[in-house]
Amino acid sequence: MGSSSKGGGSGRRDKPSLSDHAITVRQRLHEALALAIKVDDNKERKWQCSDAEIQSHVLRTMVNFMGCVSPPVLQLPILKNTVSDMLLALEGIFNSQNERILSLAADTTAKLVINLGHSICQYDISGVVVSLSCWLSKCQLQVANSCVVAMNQILENPGVMRHGSDEETWKVLKENGAVDSVVCALQDYVDGEQPLEYLTQVASLLKTILLRWPPARYYVWKNINLIMKLGHSCSHPNPSVTAATLQLFAALVKTEAVVQGMEHSQPYIVRVECLKVCRHLMRSAKGCHMLISLYCEPVVQGIISAMSESMSPSSKKDRRDQMPLRMEAFRVALITCWNGDHHLYFWKLGIDKVLFDNLFGDCSIMNLIQNPLQAEVLLSKINECYVDTKAYIWDILGWLALHCEDEFLPKTEGGFCYLKVLISSACSAAKVMHRRHVSLPTDNFEFEPLRAVLQMLFSPSKYISSHAKHYLSESLRFDGYEYLDYLLASLELNATGDVSLMSDSLQTVVNIVSVGCYSHLSEYQIPILEKRGVQIISAIITRCLDSDIKISRSSITSHIYSTSNEKACCWSSARDWEGEDIILFHSLQALSLLLNFSDKGCDHKNISTDKFHCIACEISEVRVLADNLQCVLSKNFSPGIKWYATYVLSFFNFYGFPSKLGKRIEGTFGQNELADLQFILSNGQVLRVHSVILMARCPSLLPPEGPLDHNTLGDLSTERHGSDQKQTRLRREVRISDRVDAFAFTKILEYVYSGFIQVEGGLVKPLKNLAKFCGLKSLSNMLHRRLPRWGSDPSICDLTQAFEPSCHAFMDIILEAKATEGVAWNCSMCQVPVPHMHAHKIVLVSCCDYLRGLFQSGMQDSNQDVIKVPIGWNALVKLIKWMYSSELPRINPCCAWNNMDEEQKLAELHTYVELASLSEYWLIYEVQEECLNVILPFLKADQQISLKMIHVAASLDQWKIVEAAISSVASLYPKLRDAGDLENFDEAMLDMLQAEFVRYSREGRYFSG
Repeated sequence: MGSSSKGGGSGRRDKPSLSDHAITVRQRLHEALALAIKVDDNKERKWQCSDAEIQSHVLRTMVNFMGCVSPPVLQLPILKNTVSDMLLALEGIFNSQNERILSLAADTTAKLVINLGHSICQYDISGVVVSLSCWLSKCQLQVANSCVVAMNQILENPGVMRHGSDEETWKVLKENGAVDSVVCALQDYVDGEQPLEYLTQVASLLKTILLRWPPARYYVWKNINLIMKLGHSCSHPNPSVTAATLQLFAALVKTEAVVQGMEHSQPYIVRVECLKVCRHLMRSAKGCHMLISLYCEPVVQGIISAMSESMSPSSKKDRRDQMPLRMEAFRVALITCWNGDHHLYFWKLGIDKVLFDNLFGDCSIMNLIQNPLQAEVLLSKINECYVDTKAYIWDILGWLALHCEDEFLPKTEGGFCYLKVLISSACSAAKVMHRRHVSLPTDNFEFEPLRAVLQMLFSPSKYISSHAKHYLSESLRFDGYEYLDYLLASLELNATGDVSLMSDSLQTVVNIVSVGCYSHLSEYQIPILEKRGVQIISAIITRCLDSDIKISRSSITSHIYSTSNEKACCWSSARDWEGEDIILFHSLQALSLLLNFSDKGCDHKNISTDKFHCIACEISEVRVLADNLQCVLSKNFSPGIKWYATYVLSFFNFYGFPSKLGKRIEGTFGQNELADLQFILSNGQVLRVHSVILMARCPSLLPPEGPLDHNTLGDLSTERHGSDQKQTRLRREVRISDRVDAFAFTKILEYVYSGFIQVEGGLVKPLKNLAKFCGLKSLSNMLHRRLPRWGSDPSICDLTQAFEPSCHAFMDIILEAKATEGVAWNCSMCQVPVPHMHAHKIVLVSCCDYLRGLFQSGMQDSNQDVIKVPIGWNALVKLIKWMYSSELPRINPCCAWNNMDEEQKLAELHTYVELASLSEYWLIYEVQEECLNVILPFLKADQQISLKMIHVAASLDQWKIVEAAISSVASLYPKLRDAGDLENFDEAMLDMLQAEFVRYSREGRYFSG
């Protein structure tokens, strides 16, 4: 029975086709459309129906049809007439005045556009664009918001801009006043008449329009009042408002003018200033992506052109005159540290030749290949060139190597490969630097060539990594073992504590990175193990963790120091993957390589007696380290440190990233009451799970909504549980095939819930296959012991993505905030007209003992669909953020905070006092503690805020906050008493203030005169 029912009869897998179910649903859609699409007097097919029930029926059948076909299937020629009729229907339905119908029509439009992808260029969408434009700023907020989202989906679709439709779309937008409508909607927001969520949607749409059609900027800039109010929004207490405003301002900046200013034909000073602007815009991965996504090739071309300036054999004076331009270009070229398409253009435009020319000046590649230079001579030749750019050259080369694809191959020019020479030169330079350890002060040592070699050894590109191994091995052929003895001896002094890790941090980092380079070479791996390399490195790691040493790369590398004008206090950049302790980072790197080599053939139970035994099994320090690294994973270390810590732990059969959120969610695994899905294993065991958890972390385990799909793990059946029709939950059953190992499947579910598992050695093999099948790429890589890829994100326990419309079907509870703030969550699928937020009971139960008791009490309140939460909207948003990510949003004490008036500051802190009060009542003491950590520093710094916060906190029985506020204002007691400002204090607060003033005076901090 299985596969014969699939497809449309062709049985071919190489081309998408309609399933039998899809054909049935399509027929229902055609029948629904036929109810309202008629031929008019001009013999044109038009939508001719104003009946709300028919309109709703047509929209539901559209959604059902899109739900049973994949985007590739929707693009089949056979469905072209169907899609055209759907667009015609949507255009007509937008003439309705029914708010519910209009919101559903906008949501359906957005889904259709997403599914069509680039194939949307085959259709005339101007009618839909016109219809949406009419509703962008109407009084019905729900409709306007849905239409804004749908319009943004259309305009962001690349297919809309094809085949000359760009100008046509702009003409439609302009003629129908779309930009004016969006500006008007934005004006309403900044005037305080709309909720926060609306801003992000409207600002996103306006940003899309501004980036697509620069003339639209006129409609914004002419509205002086709006520009001024948007400027004030840049210091809004809500970070989402600030971010949306700044993104909109970034779109208003004519970045194309900046990019054009980088061209070779532009004046010298213009090019320098434009490069500076680009450098500031791309100080983070997000900023780099935003600019590169629009102007990738011209930006890279401008950088390459400036880096190549005056490289021809001309006077030294000309070269010196061009140095500011070239130096700025090298600084901007450090965007190679971020992943993205710009790497491809750097290679395409000859970055390897540019780096070679800058490194060797007038020396040709032919001369270097025909007459290889000794390492010392080579280094001397390099030093004759531009000293200031050398560190940048090695840095850029290392980043390019790390972000290469697996199958990368460099171009050759005239039979010569510049990259090969650069790799060889870096290895030679790194070797010469080894010699300087003994003979020269470390102040003269240049770290970057060695670091570039390590990055090339870790490169995903087989070409780069293999050549780096070859040239490094060749450079160390005669005295490599001597250098190795020196390195290990020096590090052993650090490991034992005889020499502090901080006494010469640069030398320590150099030694550890050097061991990491050696660990890549097979001929040195056994000697490192025999000389106790694993024990030494693991002891250094333990010392780093015990002493909390923090040594950043910028502290030992001068060329990446942040200058005074490169950092703004409000700038939020992505955290460096290496982190603030590169000794710990590179030590974990080296240990990962050594354990991988020593572990071959060991099951960590019986110690082998041959030469290739597992060192980890017999070293107590490593076992202690394994315990410490589990703590590392749950603390605030950098992504790179966490990844390598996880890699080391995999040798002890621990896989994943433990977290507070993971531990909470793990406690719900197997709970019966809220489970809506159960897996029946081949051994008869039943595992009850929650669909929302699977949706967020492993959607491939979810059964399909429609007929069986060949990707499911077993057979599907459904049954209802419970007698009350209102409270019944649909529990679906999935029977797992006998071919699936029951224990491995259970471990998969444990990992999905907690993000961290311990696996017995015999279970690893079936778990590898199952992890790959389930699409758990991170777990699969860990089980296969693949070294971490630079820049990968270890955060796999966050459930934030579950709090989206894609999981709306699993949202089974509404949290309703106090309605005094007059805002509502703009979910287009919700119709509740009060400040509320959908959530999942299972998430609430895992976070809150109070709610767990409520839902399990059996009382009437336990069956309610709505929970009234006695806090305001802003506090509810922060609470939900914590529940789904285990991170409480915090106040950033930067310019935004400093530019708030006193009432704004008080309102922001009031949110956390509310949340602390609720957390205490709901027994979520972790959140209460975090709220206190947010509030107390601000009370110590601001007496006026503290005075007002005393009454706010007292009204909510938050006496720790009251005590802190009173302590802050104790010195003001005489002034408050004399001015009569203590009349509003009740007797208890007045006694506390008097007692605190007495203590304050006794400590000698108060003098009356």
